[in-house]
Amino acid sequence: MSGITTITARVTGVDPDAKTVALADISEIGYEANALAAGSRIAIEMIPGLPEAVASGSAVHYYATAAAASAHRALSVFAGGKLVFLITSQPYRCPVAPYEGALLAADLLRENGTRAATQISICTPEQQPMPSAGPDAGPELVGLLNPEGIDVYCEQTVDRIDPGGRTIHFQDGQSGDFDLLVFVPSHQPAITLGEPGWIAVDPATMQTQHSGIWAVGDITAITCPWGKPLPKAAIFAKNGAAAAATNVLNYLGQTDDSATLSGRGHCFIDTGAHHFAKGCELFGKTRVNVRVCE
Repeated sequence: MSGITTITARVTGVDPDAKTVALADISEIGYEANALAAGSRIAIEMIPGLPEAVASGSAVHYYATAAAASAHRALSVFAGGKLVFLITSQPYRCPVAPYEGALLAADLLRENGTRAATQISICTPEQQPMPSAGPDAGPELVGLLNPEGIDVYCEQTVDRIDPGGRTIHFQDGQSGDFDLLVFVPSHQPAITLGEPGWIAVDPATMQTQHSGIWAVGDITAITCPWGKPLPKAAIFAKNGAAAAATNVLNYLGQTDDSATLSGRGHCFIDTGAHHFAKGCELFGKTRVNVRVCE
């Protein structure tokens, strides 16, 4: 596109006061307006013992391309035993991913002839699956998992992993063993704006507390009107980007228009056996419909 300069580099920081973006090569780029879409990064090291379990091959995840390939290999040769899906912390990208993963794992094990020899469970610190989607989606999702022989244990916050004993220790003193652990890694914002943590934005305009800076996608923290965080999902990043783009142009005097975040979103859940479910959400109201489709 004409008039656009593309710079390929790793961003190391943003100075809201100086209005500059710092790059890994120590250079800086000045700006009048800044739209941040840096996303999140996984932080396996936040859970004691988990990096060692990964190194030994007893724990895998699928939140990166190479890691997903490793997880598939581990599941493909799994001969049976206790298969545990663990959500290590909140928030995390794609709220449905651990539940979808468990359903797909059950499908794969069934094809490989080891499903009957495998106990599958999901442990989550959430009060119910996908709490951001309102009060109804979680029970609907559990209703898809339980008939597949997948147990769901909520309000289970991990404290540490014993890689040698293949044991999960929870903060309430309970523990659970595993033969293979499939986990959702802890997430952190890829960059911050001075203070640690996710970047707070106006839930309508996507503007941060800093003049001339907007943020969209996984890097943001947005609280829904019903008190739950907006899911870190691509559809909301897309809707947020549309609002931010118009508001940036307004800030630069290029348009008189303004825009707000669309709360419309949806999520497809592959439930295995060539079926899927679709959840629909309207930000600002709690409306989630889940149905199983061919």
